[in-house]
Amino acid sequence: MKNSNAGAPPNQQPGFTQGAKGPNNKPPSFVQGTGRRSAPKSAASEWRAMAAAIRRLFSAGVLSPSGHGNISTRLQKDQVRILLKDLVSDDLAVLQLTGEIDCGELSAETHHIIPMHTVVYQTRPEVGAVVHSHSPYASVFALAHMPLPCYYESLLHFGQVEDIPVAAWGPRGSKASIQGIADALERQPATQAVLLANHGVLAFGPDVLSAVNLLITIEEAAAATLKARALGGARPFPEGAFDHILAAYIPANHPLPEGQDGEG
Repeated sequence: MKNSNAGAPPNQQPGFTQGAKGPNNKPPSFVQGTGRRSAPKSAASEWRAMAAAIRRLFSAGVLSPSGHGNISTRLQKDQVRILLKDLVSDDLAVLQLTGEIDCGELSAETHHIIPMHTVVYQTRPEVGAVVHSHSPYASVFALAHMPLPCYYESLLHFGQVEDIPVAAWGPRGSKASIQGIADALERQPATQAVLLANHGVLAFGPDVLSAVNLLITIEEAAAATLKARALGGARPFPEGAFDHILAAYIPANHPLPEGQDGEG
């Protein structure tokens, strides 16, 4: 059944509380620690950051018409638990990286995407947040099984200095699909995103807002790359471009993801 909230503005999305200036950051009861099975204390602050990131995602207009997607973030200083939210339903839960739900509720449909998130956290201990969507332009590359070339400068600002790889297809949540993601991460240990063949895109970063901003940038890059073909195609950066970005824009207190050495 089609979700009637799909594609709705952020202040109409389930899981948000409407306030005078739009959705506020009031977390659900179990996140506040008032439910029978309560989340860890850090979950409330993580929820507020997630709520802001979701508003950013919807306002950017980079989701598919259905609004389908999901987002997760590690609980502060917790290497084994995450907070996961579906974008167009009330599904929200704290769960172990093994997939076991500590508190909250997820529908059967959302259960299928848990391994898509946990495989990234398990493979990349430094990752703090993961976001998945069916963003239209990025999904064009995913459907074509074509890596997204790294020709768009804004990608460099996120440390994405190489083409975004495509993970082999498998039914959503299946062992084959998760193995495809793991294999793509192994092939390109410095990538900050993966295209999911015949499906969509998965982006990750040190925190939830960074992951969302990267996803937005990927959609911009995909749109620009496709449109540039009318003029003969996008062109690569000159040699040493990333070194210039590194020196001029990336502050010393914001280290690159592991595996980045300033080359590219």
